[in-house]
Amino acid sequence: MEAKRVYIPVLLRAADNLDPETREFPFVITSESKDSYRTVFKADGWKMERFIKHPVVFFQHRSSSPDPDDLIARSTKLYRDGNTWVSNTLFETEDVNPKAEKLRKKLLSGTPLMASIGADVTKYRMGDASKDEDPEAIIFEEQELFEYSIVTLGSNPDATIKRNDEVFKQIRSELSENSDTSTETEKPKGLSVMRARLELYKSKKF
Repeated sequence: MEAKRVYIPVLLRAADNLDPETREFPFVITSESKDSYRTVFKADGWKMERFIKHPVVFFQHRSSSPDPDDLIARSTKLYRDGNTWVSNTLFETEDVNPKAEKLRKKLLSGTPLMASIGADVTKYRMGDASKDEDPEAIIFEEQELFEYSIVTLGSNPDATIKRNDEVFKQIRSELSENSDTSTETEKPKGLSVMRARLELYKSKKF
């Protein structure tokens, strides 16, 4: 059984009253809140070592792009705040990367961009009602962060939803066939699913 590669929402944290000259933005990359897909990512289960060693932020998940400007930023600080993980994102300067500068200005102006992180999920189970969990929810207990990206609204949202539905249907099917309460995999090979939604918070304080 293979690990599942998923892309999940990234939130811009406390975007009000930002200095127009700032190049660094805090993003809430994950929390334990149940999302619209009825999935929960446990804060204790995140493995961040790979990302910390290479804290890259791309444009449109173009990690294999020949254009060096698709690498638009880096994470300067990754930290846990309760059940939330936050990453400070430092955009490259205009003289180094005009694309990064344009995206930075769009964030400041409130242009609705999307952002998502990529993670390899290696352990998951169904919710346990005895623990006050939704028994129909998928609980991800171990996952490894490998990158996150700023993305536009140009991608097909219907295709995104379709891919998500297919992956989570497969996970539910695997869990229903397994009498154990958790499912583990050895090698994170990856089944890709795009899960990037418009989640740019402009006023909410976390």
